[in-house]
Amino acid sequence: MLGREGPTLKGLTTRGPGSYRIRVHVRGRTLATRMPDPPDGAVELLVMVFPGTAKKPVVYE
Repeated sequence: MLGREGPTLKGLTTRGPGSYRIRVHVRGRTLATRMPDPPDGAVELLVMVFPGTAKKPVVYE
């Protein structure tokens, strides 16, 4: 199923309600910002969801 910005992901919280941690890795962002019309697949995302307690977010740029 496609959402507004891409496919809708289902089943990320397979253990049901509770606390989860999310880790996202991005590859190709530099290429996409340097080209006016980057090719499909220029930016890749890896999204990992796993059970864990809530902690203060850490953002690396």
